[in-house]
Amino acid sequence: MGSPVSGIITEIFLQYYEHPILKHILEMNAVIYYNCYIYDVFIVFNSTTITEEVIMNIMNTIHSNLQFFLTLKDNNYKIT
Repeated sequence: MGSPVSGIITEIFLQYYEHPILKHILEMNAVIYYNCYIYDVFIVFNSTTITEEVIMNIMNTIHSNLQFFLTLKDNNYKIT
């Protein structure tokens, strides 16, 4: 177990780095909903505007020490 403040520090770090990168896809309405909580990121996106691979590539450019993995869900079934 880590320090009680580790979650807060993680949240501050991610918000600082992700805002400039994700601002563009949020403004073009490709992403409908985005929420990040510590180690989990939940994204609802318009599949006619952007693909999940593009979103994952964008997320992986946030910081060189961060690597995001894709897990798709559709109708309560795990796809990947």
